[in-house]
Amino acid sequence: MNYKYIKGYQANNNLMKSYYNFTQNVFDFDLIDWKNAGHWNDKYILHSLVYNDHIIANISACIMQLQILGNQVSAIQLGSVGVLPEYRARGLSRILMEKVLQEYNQIPLIFLFANHNVLDFYPKFDFRRIIESVSQIDVSDCCAKRRKPTKINIGSACLKRLLNQKLQRSSILDARGNLSTYWFHLLYNYSENIYYIEDNDIVFIVKYQGECAIIIDVLSTYSINIDEIIGYLLLNDTKKVYFHFTPDWLLNEYDVISDDDDIMYVLGQFSCTIPGFKFPVTAHT
Repeated sequence: MNYKYIKGYQANNNLMKSYYNFTQNVFDFDLIDWKNAGHWNDKYILHSLVYNDHIIANISACIMQLQILGNQVSAIQLGSVGVLPEYRARGLSRILMEKVLQEYNQIPLIFLFANHNVLDFYPKFDFRRIIESVSQIDVSDCCAKRRKPTKINIGSACLKRLLNQKLQRSSILDARGNLSTYWFHLLYNYSENIYYIEDNDIVFIVKYQGECAIIIDVLSTYSINIDEIIGYLLLNDTKKVYFHFTPDWLLNEYDVISDDDDIMYVLGQFSCTIPGFKFPVTAHT
């Protein structure tokens, strides 16, 4: 099979059309809106195998800066790892992974999030699994007065202003400074879940499922406590609040449960094993 390895071809319109078709076939989405909105920058790099001018396999590498236990850490997050169905079982994922890992062998940390169908693949490359947790609080007895925040869209000036502050809050693990990835999630996952508290100048992203409020993120220019805004976060029937980031800066006390939705694998230096850490879902690629 005469395939070719290519990388960083975002300026090639023909290859990009093939890439969009590839992601649509493999992942049921494309990145056209993200790219057209100007959020795809040079820190998101495609690594692909091409056959007959078509993308048949891909691993994307996102160059990131993380804050882990107070330290700045340069990292690569791998994502969009896949092969077109008709080309699977030929070892293409292994070939491509070897090339990508060689490309970034000087980076101290490489990590990714995998689904449950490929858990035996990444340990072959010395990736090790890291257990994340979801923090939660019980608000069934909360007496805070319910207040209605303003629902906003992704074009809102207050959202753009707060995001451009590059806020870093968690002393355990934070990745909010990676705006390109953040905008991907706003565009594709949370465009209908963004709210603004004008009195406090705070934006938060929340999804409601039955009696649960799932807080995706809270953006504030100053350190706050959850008690200051809890009334804005809850519906009348909300009994549990879950945090999909590490909320140590928001909460004095919280319970943690094991998170098995996305499996985190790391290669290299990763020192965060504190119970309750959660890599922000707005930084997943």
